[in-house]
Amino acid sequence: MELKEYNKESMAKVVGKSTPISTKQAIVISTWLRGMDVQKAKSYLSDVIKKKRAVPFTRFNHGIGHKTKIGPGRYPMNASKEILELLKSVESNAQFKGMNTSNIIIAYMSA
Repeated sequence: MELKEYNKESMAKVVGKSTPISTKQAIVISTWLRGMDVQKAKSYLSDVIKKKRAVPFTRFNHGIGHKTKIGPGRYPMNASKEILELLKSVESNAQFKGMNTSNIIIAYMSA
């Protein structure tokens, strides 16, 4: 699925194909990160990798243990590492285009 209104001057994108992560975990993380700015998303994913913060599983949550204040959640460390690399890449793509990297918002992610 392609972003319909992609403006090359004001948007930066990155595509991660054939990444060695679970599709289910990628869907859940993508849904969780949508609408966040990149700096906040990077800090959240770093916390997930360190097991300080869990990702809330709103889908695919049958049999998943509950975490404090979020309900069903897990620590998808491998998927978080791969998506963190993609976020770093999109940040460098934006910087290459001459955009301000402090206010990048994640508008669209899909697995």
